[in-house]
Formats: sequence, structure tokens, C-alpha cells
Amino acid sequence: GTLGDDDNKAIPPMDFAKQRQYAQEEFLPESGAILQQALANVFLIGSGNDTSPVYQYLEAVVTLLGRRASRGILSILFQVVAGNSNPPVADADSLISLTYRLILASAYLQFRQPTLRRMHPRSWVESLSSRCTSKVTLPAWNEWVNSVAPQIDKTLSTFSHHAIFGPHHPFRSTNPPLALPIVVDDASCALWTFPYQGIPSSLGILSPSLGGPWVQLYSSDLDGCSFRAMQEALLSYHGTTAILIQTTKGDAFGYYSNCPWKESKRWYGQYEATESFLFGLKPSLQYYGPTNSGMDGNGKPFYMYLHNPVYAHPTDLNGLAIGGINDKTARVHITTNFEHCKAGSMDSVYASGPLLSDGDLFFDIDVVEVFAVNCTPQEFEKGIREGQLNAAVREGTRVKAAKVDRKQFLEDFQSGQYINKAFAHRGQVRGRHSFTAHEDGVSGYFIDYKSPSMRRLVTDGDATKSDKDDCM
Repeated sequence: GTLGDDDNKAIPPMDFAKQRQYAQEEFLPESGAILQQALANVFLIGSGNDTSPVYQYLEAVVTLLGRRASRGILSILFQVVAGNSNPPVADADSLISLTYRLILASAYLQFRQPTLRRMHPRSWVESLSSRCTSKVTLPAWNEWVNSVAPQIDKTLSTFSHHAIFGPHHPFRSTNPPLALPIVVDDASCALWTFPYQGIPSSLGILSPSLGGPWVQLYSSDLDGCSFRAMQEALLSYHGTTAILIQTTKGDAFGYYSNCPWKESKRWYGQYEATESFLFGLKPSLQYYGPTNSGMDGNGKPFYMYLHNPVYAHPTDLNGLAIGGINDKTARVHITTNFEHCKAGSMDSVYASGPLLSDGDLFFDIDVVEVFAVNCTPQEFEKGIREGQLNAAVREGTRVKAAKVDRKQFLEDFQSGQYINKAFAHRGQVRGRHSFTAHEDGVSGYFIDYKSPSMRRLVTDGDATKSDKDDCM
């Protein structure tokens, strides 16, 4: 969602202790309960030091920082929401609210924004509830996190790190923070404004590959609804990309692949893509990773496809396609006019599940954006250089092919292999006793018994006259 007028309020400068207190009061009134659950869940190994309050407190802190198994954090979040219910069940809406408010609190400690609570993403609730009911058990919670949102435990560990050490203290490489996508170079993203909003937060908990610096390569809002412009953006960067799509109905989904895109009339990606997946953002958060080998029964790969008939001859499948069912049918198909596109629920590569609401199969594009994702400035520059090199090779191949085609056409034309319709009538009139064409190919037609006279052009002011004769 977009940032509303009530998402922030002016607050006076304060030291970090007061800032941390404000974050707990505004976003996390459960912070005391979180610490109590961490203390209650301390793992005891049977040594004499286990009963020491200091040991138990430090062990609880280590757990909150994410330096133990993620199941510990997931259990703490669940138990805080479930309370003393018997059997222990948690409300899906409350569970999602707590995890999202941890993201808001972390953002506030880092950037002092937002200063007020925001509504948690309904797509998370929809996704979690679809796997159980509005009441969630601990096994169902763990299963949903593992299959859809494997980074959600980092909402608590990231907040704990900022709250204990401050916003500028570095994270250990073995225990990284929750990585949200940050659009660099002040690019205007059509789908969100701040990284703590619904869509970027969704991307962050889906996969660590979707976090970090994002560089915008194409936006239909800024670059126009042009398939050719989108294709040029994809081909200009030789690296990992993410495509985000919002439909005119308000659904949103995307595709991530570390396989560079290329113009081809064949499917590809089975060898190049070491990581790729489809994901749903609205109305339900979903993750659809590869299954098996990504091949059909005949050993054909159906990962990615990009073909524009503007550059080459049209085929049975034109546009951009993801997750093929066969050579001519794709699970996701973006047409060259961005209308009547397709997003199905199954293919031969990725896990099955819906991408659109209400069982829809077709959609029109409202916004589509392409990003180079999770890349350092050096990696981005390298990807651009390689993309430019590939573009030069493609252009050289195209020019060479065009020259070869012209030369071959001329040879075939001169040999008479092709009938030249524009001049066929000249040969048809030759040999008739009353009407023929002049051999010089210039003077036109004449009666056989009378050759045409030479034309004389006489210029008299602005008027041009020719001698009258029997030439027709």
C-alpha cells in the first residue's frame, strides 16, 4: 500500500533509549511478553550453570538475536499470540499483525519512519488462513513459514539486534538481518514508496534473494506500456532480475530468476537458472518454486521464453512466457500489447497454485516493472557491460543476416527462381504482332510496325512538353 498522511507524525529528536522506548510503546506493546517467552523457552543442557538467572537471560537474548534454530523464534511468536489457550491456537490475524509490527519497529529504529502503526498486509493473513483456519496451530504455523515465508523469523531477530545494539551495529555474516528490497538511484517505484510497506515486506519474507539493492530497469508508468521497451530492458542487463506485475483488477505477482533473459523462439533456463521461482503478492502471498527437473516428458525445458515478432518472424507463442506446459502454452504469458495476458495455476516447472483472484485465468496489465535485484554497484555495472556486449553481437548477427538475405534474393531474382510480378507483364506482351515493349526497358510500349520516336523535352517557363508521336 501507499503511505498515507497518518502514517507519520512529527516527533522531537530523542536519544536512542527514548527512541527504543517509543518503538516498543507504539509498535510492540507485547515486547515484555516476548522476553518472558524467550526466557521460558531457554534450552537447558543439564549443567549446574543452567539455573543461573544470568545464564538464562543471556541464552534468551541469543535466541532473540536469531543465533539459535529459527524454530525457537517461531515458537516464541506463536506463544505470545496464543497465550494460555488450551489447546494452544493463535489467531491468524493477530499472528500476522505481530510479525509485521516487528518490521515497522525495526524500520523506525533504523530510519525513524514510520512513526505510527500501519495495517498489516491482508495477503499474509489470506495465505496463512488458506492452509488452516483463522485459528492456527503451532505445526500449521511452522509449515506455512517453511513453505511460503521462510524469512519471517528474522522479523524478531532483526528488531532484537537493533533494540539491543543500536541501528548501526553490524550483523554477523552467519546471522544476517531481514533483507527488504531497497530501490536505489532515487528511482520512482510504482508499487511502493518505502521498504517497510506491504509489497516490499512481502518480498523480504519470501526469500533473501529478493532483498537488498534493487535497480529499476523498466517501469510502464515511466517508460510507457511498451513491450519492446520492456524487452530491451531485460536484454540490456545480463544478471538476476525480478518482474513485478499488477493487474487492472488489483492482483499482483512476480517472477525471479538469476538466468539472464535472451531473445529466443525456444524455451530455455534449465541450465542457466540455478534459482528461479514465481510468487504471488496480492490477494495472497504465495511462493512457487521449481519442481523436479523442470522438463516435460520429452526432456524439453519450460522455464523462460522471450520472443518479439518485431525482431523476427512471428511464431505460435509471441511475447514473454514463464513456466511452459508445452511449446505453445505457458502458465504465465505477457502479450506484446499487455492485454489479455494469462496467469494459470500449473505448469511443468513450478509448484502449482493460483496467481490471480477469483479463479481468473486472464488479465490486463496495470503496472509492470523490471528490476536488477540484490546486486552491488560492481555487479550491476558488470551486468550492464555484458548486456551491451550481447546487444552488439545480436545487432551484428542481424546486419549480417540482412545482407545475406538481400544477396541471395538478388541472385534468385536474376536466375528467374522468383517471378517478378512488377515486370511480368512486359514479357507477356512481347511477341504479339500489334503490341510490344521496347528492349531498352525505358521507352515504354509501342506498335510492332512503328518504333517509338526519341522523346524531346521542351521546357517553356514552368511548362514541360513532349513531342507527340505514336508512343503510348
